[in-house]
Amino acid sequence: FCVLIPESRYVFLKLFGFDTYYTIPDINSQSVYLLILFYGKLLLFLNNLAIFSEKELKLSQNCAILIKILGLRWFGMDKNKYEIVRLRMERTAKALRRNNMLCECAENAAEALDILQDMLDEGSTIAVGGSMSLFEADVIDELRAGDYHFLDRYEKGLTREQIKQIFRDSFSADVYITSTNAVTENGELYNVDGNGNRVAAMLYGPDSVIVLAGYNKIVKDLDEAKARVEALAAPANAVRLSTETPCRTTGQCMHCHSDDRICADFVVMSRQRTKDRVKVILVAEELGY
Repeated sequence: FCVLIPESRYVFLKLFGFDTYYTIPDINSQSVYLLILFYGKLLLFLNNLAIFSEKELKLSQNCAILIKILGLRWFGMDKNKYEIVRLRMERTAKALRRNNMLCECAENAAEALDILQDMLDEGSTIAVGGSMSLFEADVIDELRAGDYHFLDRYEKGLTREQIKQIFRDSFSADVYITSTNAVTENGELYNVDGNGNRVAAMLYGPDSVIVLAGYNKIVKDLDEAKARVEALAAPANAVRLSTETPCRTTGQCMHCHSDDRICADFVVMSRQRTKDRVKVILVAEELGY
């Protein structure tokens, strides 16, 4: 890729502290694709930092578009594994629908974003829960660029009070978009929160709740959901948030009593009284924790 578009070489190397061009030896097409995929994922975390010029940011956006065109299944997932993932997603989707939740399945994040866009009306007020999946699937960028009233909790320069007000305003939003810590094959959503604002808005307030989840969030049952949160989701988020909790250093839940503990509220959403208020988009990609 760096051979095809030489300018990208500078942007990529700049991520690692280099300020000059280097000759990159010939590599096969699969290596090129994996390089692009890594580069694109890395940009999702870094493109808001003030280390790129406007020209470099535009180039990175073009690279992200190319990643979507190439598609995950070119080299990203073995076709046999994909078939097993697809069957598990369909099985879970049927269970979610039995529980009065609308569910759509997407082959990749780009298709998931298209599905999500079809669920949104121009001019609607939209809020989001804290979620790495939404960043990785370009949902946040779409909401910022689209014709929506986006209650952007991630806007730079917000004070604690302003963020708290966004959390409160989220209850009256038209749409609330989030991910989930786990989704069971029985059609249940399992979530653990620290402040409770995310699960509260999922339960009540917005007329529409859209949950975007990679296939890595699918588990057999609630026991597996709990185990998943304790072994992966909670420790990873503790690292991300720099919390003073044991799981941040041990890599696993220690059932702590820390004041910084992020596991305070445990919520299971099963059969819903309002049909299709909750909409789930399952994606055949790994997204978030």
